[in-house]
Amino acid sequence: MGPILLFDKSTLQSLSLDESVWLDTHYSANICPIFFAETLADLEKEVGRGRIPDQVVGNLAEKTPEEAQPNVHHMDMLVADLLGNSVGMQRKPVLRPGRPVETSGRRSVIFDEAPEAAALHRWQEGHFLEVERDFASSWRKGLEQLDLDRLCHDGTEMIRRLGRPSDFAQAKELASSLHQKQGSRSTREALSSLPLPDQVRQRIFKRWQDKGSPPMDRYAPYAAHVLAVDSFFSLCLGADLISKDRPSNKVDIAYLYYLPFCMVFTSSDRLHANTAPPFLHADQAFVHGSEMKVDL
Repeated sequence: MGPILLFDKSTLQSLSLDESVWLDTHYSANICPIFFAETLADLEKEVGRGRIPDQVVGNLAEKTPEEAQPNVHHMDMLVADLLGNSVGMQRKPVLRPGRPVETSGRRSVIFDEAPEAAALHRWQEGHFLEVERDFASSWRKGLEQLDLDRLCHDGTEMIRRLGRPSDFAQAKELASSLHQKQGSRSTREALSSLPLPDQVRQRIFKRWQDKGSPPMDRYAPYAAHVLAVDSFFSLCLGADLISKDRPSNKVDIAYLYYLPFCMVFTSSDRLHANTAPPFLHADQAFVHGSEMKVDL
């Protein structure tokens, strides 16, 4: 049982099959939903060297640690945290709840196979359901529709209030400070614009107000982390620390939502190398994918 590892697609792509076996041997992997979405998106890409997309995805699936645990989606954890069901940020995956059962007078809990894990096993055998192909297509279309200009505008407005960050570490500090005050305007705006059904969003906002609109980092620590990542991304866009010309940057930054649930984050992506370290604590580490490959 090795350190809990969060990885992105770029690291797996750089590994040989043998190296991926050692990865599975020495680490306990946490797979975040963004990895599944990115991998599925490859089904819609044109692949060179005569390989079809199915082969590329199957190759990635083959390298994915077999004993990896799929983490619950960050929006599910965000909503739970904001409604008073605290999310433990204990450097380990947050799993789907189990089902209590009773057999011969003994009580147990059964954890069914997560849909993501079942999909991964199919991919490893080269099987892709039509629903997964449809998802891959909609995912890529969604990327094309991301409005980074609007997020950049939001970041510019933050800079007018907070000042321009000179580097990623300062951007992180400024972003976190937005949600550390009682009745924070930024927190109020963020909660009011959550991409949730109106009824759920209103319930969340009312509960926060009824509690006296406390600082988010004390009220719902995981929600504060997610909001800080979003504010950080907008700030970095506004300060030209991150390019607004690549919609995939918004996808890549989403890996940071899952940093509280790992001990080590590994990626070969330059955006991750720049943006993950400011969010890591003293008991966590970022390892570049090239270093991981050498060590394996």
